[in-house]
Amino acid sequence: PSSTGVEVDEASLRAAAHAALAGLGNGTASTTASAEPLITEPASRTEIAEAAAHRANIIVAAAVSLVDGSTRHTIPVETVRSWLRVKPDADGDYTIELSSSSVEADLAGLAETVAARAVDAGLAFADDGSVIVVAGTDGRALDTAATAERIVAALEARADGAPDASVELAISPVAPRYTTAQAEAAAPQVVRVSSWTTEYTVNERNFNGNNITIPTSRIHGQSVAPGRQFDFWRAIGDVSTEDGYGPGGAIVNGRTEPTGALAGGICSCSTTIFNAALRAGLEMGARRNHYYYIDRYPLGLDATVFRSSSGSTQTMRFRNDTEHPVLIKGINRYGKVRFEIWTVPTGRTVTFSEPRVEDRRTASDTLEYTDDLAPGVRSRTEYPTEGFRSWITRTVRDASGAIIHRDTYYSNYAAIDGITLVGRSPGDPPDGTIVIVG
Repeated sequence: PSSTGVEVDEASLRAAAHAALAGLGNGTASTTASAEPLITEPASRTEIAEAAAHRANIIVAAAVSLVDGSTRHTIPVETVRSWLRVKPDADGDYTIELSSSSVEADLAGLAETVAARAVDAGLAFADDGSVIVVAGTDGRALDTAATAERIVAALEARADGAPDASVELAISPVAPRYTTAQAEAAAPQVVRVSSWTTEYTVNERNFNGNNITIPTSRIHGQSVAPGRQFDFWRAIGDVSTEDGYGPGGAIVNGRTEPTGALAGGICSCSTTIFNAALRAGLEMGARRNHYYYIDRYPLGLDATVFRSSSGSTQTMRFRNDTEHPVLIKGINRYGKVRFEIWTVPTGRTVTFSEPRVEDRRTASDTLEYTDDLAPGVRSRTEYPTEGFRSWITRTVRDASGAIIHRDTYYSNYAAIDGITLVGRSPGDPPDGTIVIVG
């Protein structure tokens, strides 16, 4: 509580002293002087401080309830208390301050919770093959400044005696980067701008083709909005036996294992779409060559993908660096996979240099005797494949002839010796014996 104080009235005391000193002239040896003390009032009275404390306690008496449609969020009392500042002023009053900047800072986590990304409009293929529009949708974002102002106003109203009310979040719409109207204008202009086809043998090395046809079907009809990136693994989604995949060929420790990996053979899909995007003049991203050269792919332009048990991942990516969506058509035929890129023509032209090959390394062909086959039975498990280094350059020009992309793809392919397993007959070398035959 406050209390009065006492001060010396210096002016009165000084006057009394002068008067007393003047009286010393009549022979008096000493004298005294006195003055009445001044009673001072406290700068802030108890009742004012108590009123301010009462107001502050009302503000922090309960949590703040925030409403977002049918969803509620709660800001706890401890957080509300951290926003409060009580300051005395020169007139003896107390100012109750609510820091809007502190409120806004504490809304950052909630902003992430309520945010929703806008979905760009896109294109798709109708059942008859025509190009149709897929409408975009607005996203949403929390207006933290406006919401903070609403919270402060609600707390001040609470302090003034108004009934507690929930605070509605201030939500702002976020428009797609590529709108439905833009897609509707573009759709009639869309044509096929590039394609690539890969032929393959349907066998156990690709799970009878399923490890190629399934991802191709999943990619078919996907639309890549302007500025967005295509990532192979993200595009095809889950890869499991439940999704129809099975064991297929893989390169393990430098050797082909015909059924060594789940979804083996999927690289025919990734390499094909890589080459289609390459020829559309798009901005290319991640790409890696196979361990050894596979001759069904263009020299130096293969694109392997894998996910290892150790967590290592290799993907294939490209980015749509044009003004309109890129629509992908995937076509499965027996022993063939084809991808086409459809979009509004940009006038881009794509050229390739002749592939350069050097550092050729010769491969041998071998026989390996085994007890796992019947006598005299032969089974080819690996074909001899020479090793070499290669590079090839792609140049993309815009309609004016200016170069917008120039990419050189370097590949280093290992030499792989051929292997034919031979079932041992009497008199043949021991099991596991390898004989070079070429």
